[in-house]
Amino acid sequence: MPSIREYRHGGDMGVNSGNFDYVVVADFDDVDGYLAYRDHPDHQALIAAHITGRVADRAAVQYGVA
Repeated sequence: MPSIREYRHGGDMGVNSGNFDYVVVADFDDVDGYLAYRDHPDHQALIAAHITGRVADRAAVQYGVA
């Protein structure tokens, strides 16, 4: 997707207890680019095939970088 500037992911290092197991960080040009990614049929299909039913809990944050 053209609006994605960077995509990183990885497992928790286990330094602190109580953390989530895995993280995905995606950087976008702007809010519209994020919304296009969020709602894109390919992204929705990936969620349905690989995430739904396998993830017990989810935390999400959208933030701006100055």
